[in-house]
Amino acid sequence: MVTGFGDRAKTDFLTGSDDQYEKMGIYFGLQSVSRPSYSRWIPGANRGDVFFDPSFDLSTAAAQNSFKALCAGVKLAECASVGCNKIANRLVDGASVTCLLDDFETWNGGPEVGADFESRLAAWVALEPAARGKLAGFVNGELKFAQITFTTTLLNLAPPYQTREVSYRPSY
Repeated sequence: MVTGFGDRAKTDFLTGSDDQYEKMGIYFGLQSVSRPSYSRWIPGANRGDVFFDPSFDLSTAAAQNSFKALCAGVKLAECASVGCNKIANRLVDGASVTCLLDDFETWNGGPEVGADFESRLAAWVALEPAARGKLAGFVNGELKFAQITFTTTLLNLAPPYQTREVSYRPSY
């Protein structure tokens, strides 16, 4: 009865082609996550607790340069796996990479380092909290995490033989 449903869902309904590819994020500022009672069968319950890294500091020029270098590296990540099929030899669709510092600096008119960084970043996030709050996470007015988001060239639910060998090694 449901045989072919996945194929029909992809071909008979209007969806963007990007919906077929895995979306990912790289988080900074997280120290650990405790999920002792989490069950993948009940994903909305017992989500667990996150512990933030107290040494996370994105306000320095060195930290921001490293963050931006990783953003650039993710855009150019290579993949020789058969599973990376959207763009030949690429792990990530470079156009899909969202690097919060690039967008923030465009709005800010350039980089912001030092004591004013968090307040300026918070002002930027406040303009579009639903989207930007996922990229820069503030807890009690303090920046606790940052994220780089992107869409891979790996199809959702691709069989393991296509994705098993995929690994990312930064080349910068």
